[in-house]
Amino acid sequence: MDQTKNSTIYIIPDRRIIYKVLQSMEYLPSGVTYNQRNYSMQPYRFCGKEEVTLHGFDMYDSQARWQYSLIPRFSSMDPLAEDYYHLSPYAYCAGDPVNLVDPDGRWYVKVSASANRGKHPYAIYSVFDRHDNLIYETIVKVTGIGGRDRTKIGADTPTGKYRIIEWRETGNNRYPTISFGPNPILAMEYLDGEAPGRSGMHTHGGRSQEPELSDTEGCIRMADEDIKELKETTERLETFDPKEKEERFLYVENDLEGELRYSDRESIKYDWIRFGGFLNAIIITPKNN
Repeated sequence: MDQTKNSTIYIIPDRRIIYKVLQSMEYLPSGVTYNQRNYSMQPYRFCGKEEVTLHGFDMYDSQARWQYSLIPRFSSMDPLAEDYYHLSPYAYCAGDPVNLVDPDGRWYVKVSASANRGKHPYAIYSVFDRHDNLIYETIVKVTGIGGRDRTKIGADTPTGKYRIIEWRETGNNRYPTISFGPNPILAMEYLDGEAPGRSGMHTHGGRSQEPELSDTEGCIRMADEDIKELKETTERLETFDPKEKEERFLYVENDLEGELRYSDRESIKYDWIRFGGFLNAIIITPKNN
């Protein structure tokens, strides 16, 4: 059972029928059971974790900490909470188990944008390792030259789930330096979301960047300096932890509250370095030790 599923079924062969269902469980994203059959047959349930229910305890044993699925929160503080101070030290999946589900435990990206892109064109671009530690953060632009209708080609970056494919070099006919910048781009494939049929949205630099980043045709644009740092940080992460190298995803959500300006970029990056993000990207330390 992994975190991409919302049900667990245990079956065994039977002489009279092909299979016999012994236990079935269905869960909310946080791990709360909302439908079940033969609940007490065995205790290993959501994500394969043992659910301890003795005397009304009702928590999942996550090894390092206990997880309370109804909230959803952990029972004790994250020992590395200072590395990502803007998140609750008790939060499960950074407080967003619907959108921040990493199916195979690799590093992933969360882009927090505004629903009103015309008024608020910038978003926070946060990169997490497979242990949910924040390892990089900056500001990006998510507005397109084609307007606000994100279902249209060339419009703003659509919300949804993207598969991170690979780093690709620029300075060629497909990715000219003037449009994509001097550094490699992070190529992505749009998998699911509000704009079925759209494609070709990547993370990259390029174009005029002062005093504001330029619009794209649906891609995510960041400063040239930042895309270089992003590549160096993720490659360093994969070098120290080979398990980070497999399939990775990026999620864009309209969950940004308040105003965000390009001038806020330096303070956000300063806080990321100051509070240990850069160190954590160099010395990989899992949260759940």
